[in-house]
Amino acid sequence: RRRPRRNRHLLAMTQERVLTLARAGRSSGNAAFDAYKADTLRRLEEEQDAFEAFLQRLREAKDKTEFDSFMQDRARKGSQTTESSDEAARSLARTATGIAGGAPASDPTARRGEY
Repeated sequence: RRRPRRNRHLLAMTQERVLTLARAGRSSGNAAFDAYKADTLRRLEEEQDAFEAFLQRLREAKDKTEFDSFMQDRARKGSQTTESSDEAARSLARTATGIAGGAPASDPTARRGEY
């Protein structure tokens, strides 16, 4: 009958657990290596923070560009709609003055809306 391995639980550790133990500050027994490891981990964390900040600025710039483009399109469509609405209103006013029974546009005594 085989005896169970004593270190079997070490094999079951996930990579994340191993990294967590490494970051926990456990000493390797070598002061030079421990100093190197601490410096490297600190540098990597700083680089990660800087990269995440860069990605955030990139997302914000993209969002601003998309929003500015949307507002420009909206303003352009709004001005086109306003121009066509104004032209339609002028056309309707010209047509309304020519309706039978309506006062001619040149009549200074005519009141608006009276026919």
